[in-house]
Amino acid sequence: MTRNRRKQSLNGMAERARQHAHSLKREAEAQEPAIEALADCGKLKEANRARLTVRRNLRSAAELLKSADSLEAKARVFQPETTHDQCIA
Repeated sequence: MTRNRRKQSLNGMAERARQHAHSLKREAEAQEPAIEALADCGKLKEANRARLTVRRNLRSAAELLKSADSLEAKARVFQPETTHDQCIA
């Protein structure tokens, strides 16, 4: 795999990781009203289970963002390859 392709691949993986992390965060925020409604209705067991799921998803989102940062750092290492024409110039 050429350096440019490797760099694009790493950047693509980082972007997908970021998108998934943001999706998990939005989903967690959207579930808050439903969790509060469960707690208000006295369904504490279900509400606590849902809170645990939300916390787990937020932890996963944080890990995905760390991975994305790491992938982007690796991508920065791959400088574009120089062509013969660039060497002459």
